[in-house]
Amino acid sequence: MKVALVSMTPVFPAKAGHSVRILQLCKAIRALGHELTFIHVTSKLDTQKPDTASHVAFFGERHYLHLHNGPRGARAAFWLRGKLRRRWRKILCGLGYEHSHYSRLDENWRNAWTHQLQALDRRFDAVVVEYAFNSRALDAFPASTRKLLDTHDAFADRHRPFVARGFRKGYWVSLKPQDENRGLRRADAAIAIQAQEAEHFRQQLTRDGAVERNPEIAVVSHFIGLDQPVPDHSVDHAALYVGTNMLSNQISLGQFLEHVLPRVVSAVPDFKLRLAGSICNWAPDLPHVEKLGFVDDLRLAFARTPLSVNPTVAGTGINIKLLDAMGAGVPTISTVTGARGLGAEFRNGLVVVPDHDHDAFADHIIRLSKDADLRRSLGRAAFADAQRWNEGQLAALDRCLRGDAFAEVVHSRHACRRDRTRAPPFRRPDRRMKLLYTNFHSGSGGGHTTYIRELARGLSVRHEVHVAAPEDSRLLREARGIPGLHAFAQTYPNGLRLRPARRRACARLHAYLKEHRFDIVHVNGSADHRLVIAALRGLHPRPLVVLTKHNTKPMRGLQHVWRARAGTDKVIAVCEFVRRQLSHTPYRRCQPETVYNGVDTAFFSPAEADARKDARQLWIGSNAGTADYKGWTDLVPALALLTPDERERIQVVIAGHPPSATQRQMLARSGLQDRFHFPGLLDDVRPIIARLDAGFVLSHDIETISFACREMMAMGKPVMVTDYAGLPENIRPGTDGWIVPVHGYAAMAEALRDMLNDREDVLRRGKAARDHALAEFGIGTFLDHTEAVYARLLAGAPSLDSEPSPGQDLASTGRLIGEDGHPRRHGPMQMPDIPASSQPVADPPSVW
Repeated sequence: MKVALVSMTPVFPAKAGHSVRILQLCKAIRALGHELTFIHVTSKLDTQKPDTASHVAFFGERHYLHLHNGPRGARAAFWLRGKLRRRWRKILCGLGYEHSHYSRLDENWRNAWTHQLQALDRRFDAVVVEYAFNSRALDAFPASTRKLLDTHDAFADRHRPFVARGFRKGYWVSLKPQDENRGLRRADAAIAIQAQEAEHFRQQLTRDGAVERNPEIAVVSHFIGLDQPVPDHSVDHAALYVGTNMLSNQISLGQFLEHVLPRVVSAVPDFKLRLAGSICNWAPDLPHVEKLGFVDDLRLAFARTPLSVNPTVAGTGINIKLLDAMGAGVPTISTVTGARGLGAEFRNGLVVVPDHDHDAFADHIIRLSKDADLRRSLGRAAFADAQRWNEGQLAALDRCLRGDAFAEVVHSRHACRRDRTRAPPFRRPDRRMKLLYTNFHSGSGGGHTTYIRELARGLSVRHEVHVAAPEDSRLLREARGIPGLHAFAQTYPNGLRLRPARRRACARLHAYLKEHRFDIVHVNGSADHRLVIAALRGLHPRPLVVLTKHNTKPMRGLQHVWRARAGTDKVIAVCEFVRRQLSHTPYRRCQPETVYNGVDTAFFSPAEADARKDARQLWIGSNAGTADYKGWTDLVPALALLTPDERERIQVVIAGHPPSATQRQMLARSGLQDRFHFPGLLDDVRPIIARLDAGFVLSHDIETISFACREMMAMGKPVMVTDYAGLPENIRPGTDGWIVPVHGYAAMAEALRDMLNDREDVLRRGKAARDHALAEFGIGTFLDHTEAVYARLLAGAPSLDSEPSPGQDLASTGRLIGEDGHPRRHGPMQMPDIPASSQPVADPPSVW
């Protein structure tokens, strides 16, 4: 394709964020194989002088055009109009009129530029114009040219947040919403840099009417300059801030210097904050601040200071300094505002703290500035995120240029079953999907709640996501606190005695499904699966139904044959073990795919624990809960196999529901009750995990992959697991954990003895566990793979996973599988004789 790009901003030198974006956009267009012509106009809105020689060298003499501003008389008239307009606004501003802040849409566009564009002796397949207030350039091109408007930002009422803070300047340009809409409608497609802005534009255009003339809204964010990640993270006690001399940066850096830097310096006296960019012209001279000025190659600055800070508390749009750090493979500590526009799936190398939480910001700087290994692991995750980010932006840009980004996927609801050989290849859905997640659990909900919450939070950035759960569930409570997520109170009555309540619940859910017309309904258990199937009756076309298999419970009988045929289009297994198990069930026809559970590796990151009174004590624990099938009681006979001195050096912590009366009696008989501590159900398990030396998940039933195991590994704790179901898929034996047999008391005791005798090995395995989590357990991978399942299903494409033959020997995998493909159920534990104790089990003392 022949593509023209019209910009008032030169790309050489690329000193500011907007010029860097445009330069990277030019590189991306050329990388896609398109022929690009750069057309530069000189505007008072961007006074940066272009380096003509560099432009010609980069684009070629024929493909770099600079438009003149017209004859002298026209230039004088244009200047005079602008002068009078600014004087009039100044008077109105003094009188307190708000509309004095608004600019007219085309007031900075010159007629001479339109004439020159119309007179060009070449034709283009597509044209990209930078900024809505330059959109008049699009009218100079014929209707046969695809017209794209790169918005950079939302300029409607842009002045208001600045004025509310007491600033009359600094917002650059502010347009009336109807004027910005007029600029958007000149384009075939408007490009937003983040999903939130795209949705803002859609809603703004809809409110203004004339829906039939609204452009397509695409999301193509900034491209990250990628070379090689910073190789050396050994420089301690320093952080880098990159920014231009914009008012929003001045506000943010000023608060940082006043509130955060003193806290850091008090803990790290030799700490240095290095500044790069034109913000150095504004920043005061302080003892712990070093000004680097304008840096030609930011990678050199990051190599010198492999920790980035982004304390942004003002401004809009995605933060380019954040992407620069990702591209250099450097971790960033950012405010919530600073991380805007960056989805959870791309935050694996990012630590996010609330705006204005100066103590938390300082604490993270202190921790990361002292820990080179943690910087290195977060930096690797950031660079991996940057690579995935660029791949997605490049694909979105190409589809946008070609005009096929928003074509609806035409599919039959069951095309994937009828014709698998002609299924189209997968691509990420560019149109927004409408997704509904259901969950029947009241109360905590355990891993189901974590699974659905993270999926809903992550995918709501680019799709419309609804969650339907009981009113008293933790899932519904947390969903209501996530911006952009739609929470719906829905019960899932189960059983013959609750038939009247079930009919009412079914009618309520049917009405909600009919109102919203979802693309995908994602169910997560038998109760909600049954109710969804019933509620879908009479809906045409009905949404596709995806089921996630979270446990290893059998799926036999006619009811599952019926559900698999009449109410399930796809099944997701949370580990390979479960996928193989499903191949022996009626759901085999739904082509099960494995999507491993992901955890937020930025949230669950290594943290320093409080100093212990007795360094000889080994603290092991689990946040998997106290249910019998979790196998934590197996530690009692395992501890009994250790010597008395070894037992005295081990403390066991288990977060979850308090132990049952039966479990307490068992502990009392063992005489080991003082070794076990139960802090209860916790909203935040990280402080508990931080205190541990190692974790454990010793399940012998129901369990699959275990969020708890992955959360502990993400926090740098090696984990001991049983060889039940998918648990071994988390562990690399000898590297980041231990795998022991189910009820394998001797093996558990031996692993505990190894931990006691070689603390350095425990630390080494903990670091390996963190690296493993960053490489494979990230929330981004989890979201991307789940979204890919949805997209293939909507497009009628087949599963990526191979389908085992019915006669495949699943037992050859070495896992505990019965002849019917289901895991063998284990009988009651046969414990070795343990000395009885007459001491009753009292409530354990609070050790936390």
